[in-house]
Amino acid sequence: MRRIVSSAIVTLAATVGYAADITFTSDGLIQDGDVYDKVAVYDTPPNLTTVTMTGGTVNSSVILYDASIFNMTDGFVLQIAALNSGKINIQGGTAARVFALGTGTANVYCGNVGVFGVEAWGSGTVNVYDGSIDYYIAAFESGTINMYGGQIDDFITAGDQSIINFFGYGFTYDPTGGSGSSRPLVSGYWLDGTPFEFHLENTETFDHVRLLPEPQTIYCLLGGLSIIVLRIRKTGKIRILS
Repeated sequence: MRRIVSSAIVTLAATVGYAADITFTSDGLIQDGDVYDKVAVYDTPPNLTTVTMTGGTVNSSVILYDASIFNMTDGFVLQIAALNSGKINIQGGTAARVFALGTGTANVYCGNVGVFGVEAWGSGTVNVYDGSIDYYIAAFESGTINMYGGQIDDFITAGDQSIINFFGYGFTYDPTGGSGSSRPLVSGYWLDGTPFEFHLENTETFDHVRLLPEPQTIYCLLGGLSIIVLRIRKTGKIRILS
């Protein structure tokens, strides 16, 4: 799967053409009319570097080094990668492929993301609050995916020691996939009451899934309310213990 996706990225990059590369070592802006091929962002210690993208096009990649920050509200980027402890904040626009590598973090608040996937590797973390993941979301090695909202159009996959956390309630798991697909299905409600359904690539992926209430709910329950524990087994059966 990853080899096919990478080939597709190379093909798209070849079709959109190339422009100048740029390196940021201090705060900067990418805006309407700007066209770059590769963008690199570095800190200048002790100062962090923040680059904000409000429009424009990056044909190849944005790479974050050190603890630099990339804020995206509009425009198009083919690939964004947070290395080291870099941070990606996507609040709009289109990012075709997103990586959280090393101890990097990618936060997806809205926008069209992941035409070619969203991935967490190393000890990277991806937090999805809203928006549309157009293909798949994946975690490998010790990567973490935290799902608070949003929609994934294809599937979720995981391997190695990675973890995928869902924060919500009313969870169900159907290893047979239900109607229309043979892939396992996880469904439930986000904390705001919005229903969701996500397909997993296979039953092994469920070994990496954690179905969790929000931390504040846990605190309230421990503060005196009756504790309800959902125990979801691989058979798809749910047991409620009070």
